[in-house]
Amino acid sequence: MDKKVQKKPYTPVSYRDQKRAFKALDKYIFSSDNYKIPSDIFNYLARQRRGFEFYSGSEDPKIHDLILSNQARVLISINGSKHITTFKGF
Repeated sequence: MDKKVQKKPYTPVSYRDQKRAFKALDKYIFSSDNYKIPSDIFNYLARQRRGFEFYSGSEDPKIHDLILSNQARVLISINGSKHITTFKGF
């Protein structure tokens, strides 16, 4: 008989790998050190004006919203439905 090794549907990640992953997230995504932007650059972040695009909102770049959006995307990716569906069958 040919025994094929089947991949398990759920394989726990080692504690060491989990800690390493969270340290990377903390260092590259959630650390305030990553978002120290020189204040003189903000004057250059305005969207390019093209016709009549700015009647519905302001022109200023929403820096806090951009950072929050990036951080939220990471959390959604980690906790997203693709990963959660793995647990539904149990």
